Amino acid sequence: MSKPIEPKLGVPLKKILSISLAVLILATLAFFYLRKNHGAVETPSQVANTMTNDDSSRETDLLDKGSRADPSKTWASESSGQIDQHFHDTRNKAESGDPVAQRELAEMYERCFIYSQSSKNFAAMVALFAKADPENAWRYSASSKRYSHYCDSIDNGKQIPLEAIQLWYAEAAKRGDLIAQIKVASRPDSQLNEAAYSALVAKAFESKDPDAIFALGDMLTLAKTSVDLGDYAHPAGGDYSEHAWELAACRAGAECGPGSFRIDSGCMSGICNASNYESLIKKNFIPPAQLKFLERDVEHINSLLDQRPR
Repeated sequence: MSKPIEPKLGVPLKKILSISLAVLILATLAFFYLRKNHGAVETPSQVANTMTNDDSSRETDLLDKGSRADPSKTWASESSGQIDQHFHDTRNKAESGDPVAQRELAEMYERCFIYSQSSKNFAAMVALFAKADPENAWRYSASSKRYSHYCDSIDNGKQIPLEAIQLWYAEAAKRGDLIAQIKVASRPDSQLNEAAYSALVAKAFESKDPDAIFALGDMLTLAKTSVDLGDYAHPAGGDYSEHAWELAACRAGAECGPGSFRIDSGCMSGICNASNYESLIKKNFIPPAQLKFLERDVEHINSLLDQRPR
C-alpha cells in the first residue's frame, strides 16, 4: 500500500472562546506537560466509577428544539471489537487512497490524540474538572467512560503523533474531501485567498453536509483575510457568527446531542454543564443580549440550506 506524502508539521491554533478540538488539544497539552506531580493517578475508568452522582440515564435531557437524542447511541457506543475493526478497515481504505476514509481516520486520531498521550494524566484532568464542578460530576463521568472505551479500542491505545492527524487531513483535502479541505483551510499556515475561502463556503452549502457547515465556523473565524460571503453573510448586529454556523449545523443534523463527541469534547475542556452543544454554547459563551442575534443568524443559515437544491 502506498504511503501518503508527509506534510510539514504545524501546531493547531487555539480558537478564542471555542469548544472546538483545537482548544481541547492546547488546554490539555498544557495540563499534561506542565504538571509537576507525577505520582500515581487513577485510570480513567477508576475516575469515572468513583465520581459522585454517576447516572448516565440523565443524558435523556430534552434538546433545545424539543427533540430527544437516544443516549444508547453515542460516538463510542460500539463494542471494543467493533471500534477496532472499524479503525483498521478505515486505515486500510485510507492507505489505498480513499479520501473519505483518510478524513475519517484523521478524525479518529484527532478525537483520541490527547487521551493517547497519557491516559493517567487524562484521568487526573477529568477528576479535577469534576471536583471543581460537583453538580456536573456525573456528566464528566459518562464522558470519561466514552473516551476511555473508544480510545483504548483504537489501535490498542497506542500514542498518536500530532503529524498523523495533519497528514491524513492534508491527503484527504488533496484528493477532494470537502470537510478535510475546510479543516486544512482552518490551519494557521493556510495560504488561501478570499476567493478560495468563498468557494469552500459555497461548496459546503451545495453539499448540504451539516458537518461541513459546522467546520465553516472555525475556518471563517481563523481566516487570514476578510471573506465576502455574499448571500451567505449574516445581517449586521451579532458578534458570535462562528457559533451560528455550528448551531445551524447541529439543527441540520450534525451530531450535537447527549453522548455526542462534540458535547464530550466540551466536557474534556472543562465545560460540562449542558446535555447538548446548543445549550452548552448558549450557557457559556453568549451574553443574554446577544442571544436574539445568534438565533437570527442560525435561522438565516438554515433557511439558506433549505433553499439549496439537493
